[in-house]
Amino acid sequence: MSQGNLENSLEQETVTETKKTKDDRGRRRDRDKKKVPLSKKQKIKRGIIIGVVSVLLLSIGAGAFYVWCTINHAGDVLNQIKDTNTNTSDKKVNEEPFTVLFIGIDEDDMDNSLADSLILAAVNPKTKQADLVSIPRDTYTQIPCENNARDKITHSGAYGGTTCTIGAVENLLGVKVDFYFKINFKGFVSIVDALGGVEMDVPDLREGYAAWEGTGEIDFPAPPADKRDGSQWCDVDSWRTPYAVCFDTFGKQVVNGEEALTLARTRHYDNDQGRSARQAEMIKAIAKKMISFDGFMKINEILESAKDMLRTNIDSSQVADFFTLAQNLLSGMGDNVDNFAMRTLQVETAGYLFVGEASSQPLYYGVPYVENLAAITNELKMLLGLTPLSIDTTFSYNVNVDYPVPLIYKGSTLTVTPTPYQGDSSDSPDYVPDTTPSEPETPTEPETPTEPEKPTDPEPPTDPGTESN
Repeated sequence: MSQGNLENSLEQETVTETKKTKDDRGRRRDRDKKKVPLSKKQKIKRGIIIGVVSVLLLSIGAGAFYVWCTINHAGDVLNQIKDTNTNTSDKKVNEEPFTVLFIGIDEDDMDNSLADSLILAAVNPKTKQADLVSIPRDTYTQIPCENNARDKITHSGAYGGTTCTIGAVENLLGVKVDFYFKINFKGFVSIVDALGGVEMDVPDLREGYAAWEGTGEIDFPAPPADKRDGSQWCDVDSWRTPYAVCFDTFGKQVVNGEEALTLARTRHYDNDQGRSARQAEMIKAIAKKMISFDGFMKINEILESAKDMLRTNIDSSQVADFFTLAQNLLSGMGDNVDNFAMRTLQVETAGYLFVGEASSQPLYYGVPYVENLAAITNELKMLLGLTPLSIDTTFSYNVNVDYPVPLIYKGSTLTVTPTPYQGDSSDSPDYVPDTTPSEPETPTEPETPTEPEKPTDPEPPTDPGTESN
């Protein structure tokens, strides 16, 4: 094609495009002229739609901003309470199974205090399952910071702090502890109160309470007469005030912080196993309340209320993962937190008085059973995905049988064979004197006095005249 022809062709195309553009504009003007105005009803409807969409967008934005602020604030609090001496796990808790050790202490010293309560939680975010293992404080096990000498697991906290307690729990149960929370009893009360209380099954311990006469110590005198009427049982509060918290109704009910602590601590009216079981159920109740929508919205209030009495190794950078985990659990549960399967297991022990490996005095120890520990370790490893899931084909269920809660795997073989102490039990620092008053002796009837012997009449004197010379 020649240069002239090419130029003519381009000019024609340009004219054609210009004409199309003018025609389009004309059609739009004609359409606008014919456009029917909206009726009042249509305008209202359109306004409502725009308003709803705007509110939704604002709500989503505000919700996202609130979550962002909550995460940031929670991260700030964690920076204040983080234990820099304990390693932090790098696990993604919203994606892979993990463990958390809950340590309860009865002292203000957050570093080196007796571990009064120990609960290990194993959580699987994929299956939405958790196992809570209750460990009695007197459990006789190896203490890593004492050259693996066996002692009460509660002593681990006093020997070597949190790191030593974590090592003792790992030795006992055979799984790694990823995270921990350590809280003293006053902090525990604050958390429960910040949650608005928790639902617990309050046991009827009146029979054990009626037989209790105290220890003679300042914290545990004999109960006063006005609290021994048979209608209630009472125990100390978080300030160690004797018999300050009482229960006169039993069964399922919402308890406040002080009441929850009393349920978790009391053991004199039943035993240490009973207390450990209640502690596990308490952690379960608190956990379910915290992952509910109301608990989720109160997380900052909870952290603020207990931050001076709480320690953890969770890093502030991991807060978002824990929030994601909570959101995932909530989204799958709807309004029913019971859809999050939480089971309580318990370390079973047998009580003996003997001189332990780490003590020169006889103490009361709880010696674990081999079979019980092996079964718990197996359950934990399956939940954590460390071993394949196995199914017990011999299991049978009877609706007429009252199965125990928590689940206790029975054992017959002790981890060690103790030599019971042969001396006086009062030689032990653990000794609790029996202050039950002895029955008064029944006075014997006085003997009936015997009649005094009547004096005999003296013989009459003989007549001296009759005496012979």
